[in-house]
Formats: sequence, C-alpha cells, structure tokens
Amino acid sequence: YELLNWEDNIDSLYTLVHETGHSVHSWYTCHSQPYIYGDYPIFVAEIASTTNENILTEYFLDHITDPKTRAFILNYYLDSFKGTLFRQTQFAVFEQFIHEADAKGEPLTADILDDVYGQINQHYYGDSVEPGGDIALEWSRIP
Repeated sequence: YELLNWEDNIDSLYTLVHETGHSVHSWYTCHSQPYIYGDYPIFVAEIASTTNENILTEYFLDHITDPKTRAFILNYYLDSFKGTLFRQTQFAVFEQFIHEADAKGEPLTADILDDVYGQINQHYYGDSVEPGGDIALEWSRIP
C-alpha cells in the first residue's frame, strides 16, 4: 500500500513514482527471499525510488519541447538529486554523531542536536548557509 496525499501537481507525481519504487522494491524483496533477509539499508532503499524519478524525468525531457518547462524539469531534477543523495549523506553523518554520543553516555538534548546539525549544514554548504536559523531544526522533522 502507498498512503500519500495527492494534489494535481508535479510534486505529487514525483512523490507517487518515488513511493511506487519503494513499494515495488519491498514487494520483490519480501517475495523473492526468506523474510529474515527482507530488510535493507536506506541507501539501498533509495535506488528503486530515485530510478523511478529518473525515468519520469527522462520521459518528460523526451516529450516536452517548451524551453521554460524543460528548464523547470531540469531544475526540479537537480534539486531532487541534491536532496536525495547529498542530504542523505548529511543525515548519515548526523546519525553517526547521535550513535557515538549515545555510546559515550553524552546527553542528546534538542540544543545539542540543533548545534551539531547546524554545524553539519555549515560544513556541507559553507558560507551559503548562515549558522543557526531554521535549518538547524531540520533534524527534528526527519524520522
């Protein structure tokens, strides 16, 4: 099952093909091997979903000739690429910090997590991101 909100826009279409990639991947994973091997890490999970996004992008670029619409599709693709590949790496660095701090018995307060996540963003984006601000809170909305 795929549970998602739908609006008649490109975001919803890309979300649908992305989540369908997860669903099909999970179905084949669970139906082609013993249950015990049915789990997979996040980086593997994103392969099928982002492949579907790439197929949709390729379809659009093969069928759309309007330069402004093509530019929009390419920008959407590049932003998604950054968000999926680059940001997932940031999340992995953040999760590594959390596990290491927990293993040392260090407290994981919201202030500490804000600070560390803000530092990670500063490291990845440099001067284009101001320290602090709302981006430092992003960790709190990612499951």
